[in-house]
Amino acid sequence: MPLFDTWPIILDVALVFLAVALLLRLGPKYLASRSLILPPGPKGLPWVGNLRMLHQAQQRKWEVYAQWSKRWGRLTYLTSLGWRILIVNSKETAIELLERRGAIYCDRPSLYVVRLVELHNMIGLNDYDHGLRTSRQMVAQFIGSTAALKPLHSAFESESSRFLVMLLESPDDFADHVRTLLGRTILPFLYGYHPKMEGEDPVIRCAKRGMEAFDHVTDFGLFPVDVVPLLRYIPHWLPGGRWKHLIRPYKTALDEMGAVPFGFVKEQVLEGKAEPSFVSRNLECFGPRPTFEQEHHLKWTAAGVWAGKTDKLMSAAYQTPAVMSNFFLVMMLYPEAQAKAQAEIDRVVGHERLPMMEDRPNLPYVEALIKELLRFYPPVPLAFPHISRQDDIYDGYLIPKSTMVIVNVWDIMRNSQYYSDPFTFNPERFIATSDREAEQDPAKFVFGFGRRICPGRRFADAIAFICIAKVLSVFNTAKPLDANGNPIEPAVDHEDGTVSHPRPFKCCFKPRSERAAVLASDSIAHD
Repeated sequence: MPLFDTWPIILDVALVFLAVALLLRLGPKYLASRSLILPPGPKGLPWVGNLRMLHQAQQRKWEVYAQWSKRWGRLTYLTSLGWRILIVNSKETAIELLERRGAIYCDRPSLYVVRLVELHNMIGLNDYDHGLRTSRQMVAQFIGSTAALKPLHSAFESESSRFLVMLLESPDDFADHVRTLLGRTILPFLYGYHPKMEGEDPVIRCAKRGMEAFDHVTDFGLFPVDVVPLLRYIPHWLPGGRWKHLIRPYKTALDEMGAVPFGFVKEQVLEGKAEPSFVSRNLECFGPRPTFEQEHHLKWTAAGVWAGKTDKLMSAAYQTPAVMSNFFLVMMLYPEAQAKAQAEIDRVVGHERLPMMEDRPNLPYVEALIKELLRFYPPVPLAFPHISRQDDIYDGYLIPKSTMVIVNVWDIMRNSQYYSDPFTFNPERFIATSDREAEQDPAKFVFGFGRRICPGRRFADAIAFICIAKVLSVFNTAKPLDANGNPIEPAVDHEDGTVSHPRPFKCCFKPRSERAAVLASDSIAHD
């Protein structure tokens, strides 16, 4: 038989063997997945799924999800107009899925509005690919380790002292002072840019607007077009198209957030006046003619460090204002914790200087207070969603490909299985004694999971420590008084959004002594 006459037979045999091999490899998994059930959750309506329930849960979602967990358990599965959503209310499940199986759950949701405003370029929102890994490495070299942060310690101490003086001069503006502090701390190292001391600085203003836009754009469900794709094609002047008007100022704010400081560095480099910084060093590495892709990637990486939220969408520049506001709120509500921390600082540091970074190992109660602050009011109560890259089987349940996995960090922090008396503010829970171990550090959860953990978490932790320690050293944070001299009780309520800030409140900053006020002023006299 001629050789070419045998090709059909050879091809048929090869196809049979291929089919058998695929059946042996994929068949059991396919049959098993078909026999598995989805995780428990409320029954949805045809096509729209659980849209109504999700819409009703837009206010304080973390508390609503915690209530759902009491009915459906540690996993709650919902659908909405084609989206698959898995809410995780268990520490063990979060670690198993997002850390041990991190390769499956390392992508982010592809939200239409996020892509429309080009925010998917920020390293916290793009998929886990080579570009993201490169960005994470760049950020890790800059602020990702204790050694990398050491050059920043002097800036932390200097600018936190300026923060004290700002509180002395205009205490009602404490929230703005925190943002100024962060800008003056990180902008010189990131862009070689030094914010203005007086008035509103243009770069900090851009960052503030960009962060506000970020919080809205990344809030899943806020824009109906993210769950109803047909709305993309409705003109802006018809019902259902109003969202197109809303995103225009958001896009402008986000563009300026990245472009304004980056443009400053480029101009300085061209004029030969650029200070050494994260951006200028990388521009030099690109050579005299960097490509558009290189500049675009660097611009959004830098924006992610400064005004976005790095990889877990939780950068220091975005999270720290919420942490500091929560700190002031908690000190008013729990003055006994404030007094204990101040007593420790007085004993270790004394009254002739302010706390420094090197004092940290000797201030265990202050350390415990910060941990309890993160546990009691986690700044990101719902970890930003991960997306499953493929079908997965967990605890007998099928988690389909493209499922959005959301960890309810707030519920984990308030779970009595993990923390004793979880609704009580108690820093001592993190201090080991002879008869009990310290409870688990909440930093293991509030900074993200697995391959998407925040590479800037050590920066956030360091700046929070030095600011809190110095405020405790100099001030008593107390409730303001009304016209009759009675304390005004603060309303304990937190805003909805990706990062949950306490709603605006007033507090009183009283210097603990004349000597404390002088120390704060003198600490910046020679800067």
